[in-house]
Amino acid sequence: MTGNETIYILCPPNHMTGGPEALHQLCARLTKIGRSARMVYTNGSDHSLMPSPDGETTMVFREYENAVHPQYRAYATESSDYIIDNENAIVVFPEIWPHLIPLFKKATKAYWWLSFDYGMRHLMPLGGVPFLLENDCKMLSQSSYATAQLSILGFSDVLRISDFTTLANNVAPQPIQQRRDLVLFNNKAEAFGRQLATMSPQYEFKILSNMSPTEVHQNMAQAKLYVDFGPHAGKDRMPREAALLGCCVITGRNGSASNFEDLPIPAKYKFGNHPQRTHEISRAIDDVIQNFPERFEDFGVYRRSIAVEETKFELEVFSVFGQV
Repeated sequence: MTGNETIYILCPPNHMTGGPEALHQLCARLTKIGRSARMVYTNGSDHSLMPSPDGETTMVFREYENAVHPQYRAYATESSDYIIDNENAIVVFPEIWPHLIPLFKKATKAYWWLSFDYGMRHLMPLGGVPFLLENDCKMLSQSSYATAQLSILGFSDVLRISDFTTLANNVAPQPIQQRRDLVLFNNKAEAFGRQLATMSPQYEFKILSNMSPTEVHQNMAQAKLYVDFGPHAGKDRMPREAALLGCCVITGRNGSASNFEDLPIPAKYKFGNHPQRTHEISRAIDDVIQNFPERFEDFGVYRRSIAVEETKFELEVFSVFGQV
């Protein structure tokens, strides 16, 4: 690699979730460190191959109006609607599109496991791990959970690129003394969240669903507790956002939540096999609400780790794209 390659990052158009934000963060950070990087917006199937007389192939993608979600315009990334498949191209594939990897024969290919669980779901119909080995694809990992799982599958040379946490403008955490007896929960485990609410009717519970990022963050800035018993298929953003905005955090032990590096909170706030431990979780919720100033201090390590994510991310990007 000469450092003169163009790095193309495939991404769904006008889509707002943790994965697309990480993809825009990568493109913006590559540009900042002097690399040529472009977002390529696609739905995973809207492309065509155009051979040229010199033997190179160009992959042409559909042009989208308003491809950049308004939430990500601040990253000020550049985009391209084509990729020339040659030695001067590096293509980054999000974990949802492994089927696109074989289309590129000459470019360097990197498969970014933004979510290990979702990645395996898309990879298995293609043959699983042998598919990646056959297609000479570099492995990038967003979480320690994904790195560990890939090691079990036989991948020893996994390169780490995580992401970093951003907050809505003009949203700041309320002082400890002004926090509401409010418990927020994730819609990925909505039924369980509502079950916990019925067990603690003295507190207000609210599901974080059908809200803008600003509305989510405004609620987090006022609440005492965020509860997340979702799958944690990657290093999830919402627990980090909640902690930065002053919430205590209680989770299950699924996926990355079981890994201290991905979710560095005290073990007493993580509950395995949660359907059988509702009373124990309910008592933990009560303890946090009633003793919030003391419990708030338990998350100092977590908040400090989140605060340095952006610096760590830039170092990871510089390291990885000096060796891909």
